[in-house]
Amino acid sequence: MSSQPAPPLGTMTVEAFLAGVWQRRPALLRGAFADFVDPIDPDDLGGLAMEPAAEARLVHRTGDGPADYAVDHGPFTEAVLAALPVRGWSLLVQAADCWMPAVARLRERFAFLPAWRVDDIMVSFAAPQGGVGPHFDHYDVFLIQGMGSRRWRVGGRCDGDTRLQPHPDLKLLPGFEAVEDWVLEPGDMLYIPPGFAHDGVAIEPSLTYSVGFRAPSAEQALLGLAGAVTDREGEFARFADPGRPPVAGAGAHIGAADLDRLRGLLRRMIDDEERLADWFARFVTEPKIEDLLDTMPTEDAIGLLGSVDSLALDPAARAATVSDRDGGLVLYVNGEAYAVPTDQVAWVEAFAAGETVPRPLDPAGQTLAAWLFTVGGVMTSEDEDG
Repeated sequence: MSSQPAPPLGTMTVEAFLAGVWQRRPALLRGAFADFVDPIDPDDLGGLAMEPAAEARLVHRTGDGPADYAVDHGPFTEAVLAALPVRGWSLLVQAADCWMPAVARLRERFAFLPAWRVDDIMVSFAAPQGGVGPHFDHYDVFLIQGMGSRRWRVGGRCDGDTRLQPHPDLKLLPGFEAVEDWVLEPGDMLYIPPGFAHDGVAIEPSLTYSVGFRAPSAEQALLGLAGAVTDREGEFARFADPGRPPVAGAGAHIGAADLDRLRGLLRRMIDDEERLADWFARFVTEPKIEDLLDTMPTEDAIGLLGSVDSLALDPAARAATVSDRDGGLVLYVNGEAYAVPTDQVAWVEAFAAGETVPRPLDPAGQTLAAWLFTVGGVMTSEDEDG
């Protein structure tokens, strides 16, 4: 794996960013992408918005009020896109990196953060005065400015008591007050931590790449872990109270000792590191768009493997690694697990991190590589051309 230091984020080093900015405050990172070249153009984005499996939206500004936005959901037709007005709208396509390797390569710039933290890259094209209104997100986002320019106003941090404007499709802030006001040019990047209000409006036809970082909620974690416990132990993971004393006084009272026993039951589930790691790795590697995965039977995978020289993670696939209790490495791809032989660890770690690696020639490596094809983890030549 590469050990080169991460390039600076404009004039800020990665170390300074992580120490003083990450999840603390918004920051404008001028020139974070020197000589930036858009990996997609508006026509290609429009074509992607016509795909049935793509998650696409058109947001129209319909007036000057805080709720004056209308949302249409894709897929869209060429006629609809061709009839859009000159100004006041924005086309957004979620997970464009799953479709286009050139967009996916933007992830490489964020290698200073764990790869599993990246959720997706949304690409938006906005006509002048186009935007989605003032809002906040529950996750970190880096907003990379491509062609054109966009004005971003950033407000304070929101919380569970923040009032939202009633709207059927958007979570809009009715009383948005900006404390920062920036215009981004190509190659500039804006970082917004979770909860901070922000509003972007295109000044001229503009492309923006929103790199979102996943932040699982406590609800997701508890429900997911509960499912893992059920799969492994089923009815045997239950409350137990051997040796308890007779009930005295109020017979319906739930005592502190009862709560301690319940807490102990839950803690045993959470403190099982192998169980927790297995569930979490499967959870974070679940594919964003399963229809894009090119899975195949083992026999076909073995045959195809002989015709390739290198392996690279498919843009639509997700991968992560964890250590088992014996210190071995387990590879997770698209929610499936594989115990990695010790002599295969080096290339597997590089592959999972998004690097292109030579096709293994030894039997153990070939078996593992064939498995990658069966779970849809390997980029094919057709993907590379996309």
